[in-house]
Amino acid sequence: MPFVISPLIWGVFVNAKKEKDDLPALEQAKFAVSRLQSGSHLMAKFYARRESGVSLRDEQFVVSRHIDGARKVLAEGTADYFLWEKYMTAQWVEKGEFRQISEVTAPWPAFLFVTRTNEFLEFEAIAESLNISVENFYSGNIYDWIKPLAEKYELSEESAIHWLGRIKYYDGNHYWKDRIVAAAVIMHGNGMLSHVPGLSNLIVT
Repeated sequence: MPFVISPLIWGVFVNAKKEKDDLPALEQAKFAVSRLQSGSHLMAKFYARRESGVSLRDEQFVVSRHIDGARKVLAEGTADYFLWEKYMTAQWVEKGEFRQISEVTAPWPAFLFVTRTNEFLEFEAIAESLNISVENFYSGNIYDWIKPLAEKYELSEESAIHWLGRIKYYDGNHYWKDRIVAAAVIMHGNGMLSHVPGLSNLIVT
């Protein structure tokens, strides 16, 4: 079942010192990714195909494990591009280390709850507890969270307001199910899944 129904917005980042003419064409570029088969890997493939119809090859990915690893490989020039959640990366743009050149909105929900069939009842209790926490959060003044969020993630308060304001939690609408299949179609088209499962093969609530 979904948790955060709004999609992630991925920024496309480069070393801030690189001018546009210094950046290679996507078919020759190197992309930093946290790991293969991760969101950063999938969205890099999605972006390259959207922008230039390019199918990125395995040798074009530099596994950097985390944001600090990506900062390192972009600074060294080992990688040219890096896709990561826009607001989580905003501090490096604000500090002048990264430059955002584009963004990609994922065509599926940001976060889902997933569990094994034999653990479903226990999972439902945990999911319900989290949903109650979300309801309690939104019943208060969410703007009380702006300053703590900005301080924790080293963001400007303006960025924290934009970030918090666009997050939408699950509202009980089942339109999201087709988006899961859409994600599988895109992964299959990029060689990341052997086949596309139908909704009948998924237990969804």
